[in-house]
Amino acid sequence: MKEETEKKIVTTDRGGGEMTDNSRPDLKEVLKVYYGEPDLTPEESKEVEQMISEVKASGFLEKCHEICKKKEKKYWYIGKMAVNKAACLIGAVCCILLLCGFTVYSVYIKNLHMENKGDHEEIGYTLDKNADVKSPKRIEVYYDPAWIPEGYHLESVNKQEKEYTIIFSSDSEEDDFNIYYIQSLPGLKHHLSTENGNHEAVSFGRYYGKYVDTDDSNFLIVTDGIYVYILISDENINKEDLIRMLY
Repeated sequence: MKEETEKKIVTTDRGGGEMTDNSRPDLKEVLKVYYGEPDLTPEESKEVEQMISEVKASGFLEKCHEICKKKEKKYWYIGKMAVNKAACLIGAVCCILLLCGFTVYSVYIKNLHMENKGDHEEIGYTLDKNADVKSPKRIEVYYDPAWIPEGYHLESVNKQEKEYTIIFSSDSEEDDFNIYYIQSLPGLKHHLSTENGNHEAVSFGRYYGKYVDTDDSNFLIVTDGIYVYILISDENINKEDLIRMLY
């Protein structure tokens, strides 16, 4: 009886062809078989063991391991450098912001008061001539309101070098109430109808100045030491609302 010598056919996951005697063994299949899958005959197991021995003898696995270790070390080093650089950058930015914060909010305007001009009032200032920072010649940072009262929408924006004005209008068709938000440099003339109102000193956050309520309007006139902020509203918007728009 003629002895059969057919060999088992093995295919790869990537759709490759049959493995012949002269083809290079697929490492994935070798490892899969090496770890006990599938069930092989003693002859097939012997062939697989021989394949594995050849792979190990070639140093292929050791080279792969060495490359992986080098790459891991390289990426770890790059990651460490990136973290260190990021930490230095963040620290530098924090220091700059901190220094800028001290500089920007060095009190140049020591006090703010209202000067009666008869039919209107103007804003007066007590300035600190020895302050680290002097009044800028133009607005360097434009500050938008932190909050808008319900029932109002943005009507217009006028941004200039020395004054920044935003107007909010009422959503109601029956009312034509507006809220005026003004950021300006000190020294600009603002004619305000506050001469007959009730004046109250206010201080919150970095702001300080006056709150004035009249028969038909409310005024919040404050400074952060550099800029002057004027908020004007109708009687429906109270002091707390105006303060909330700034702070």
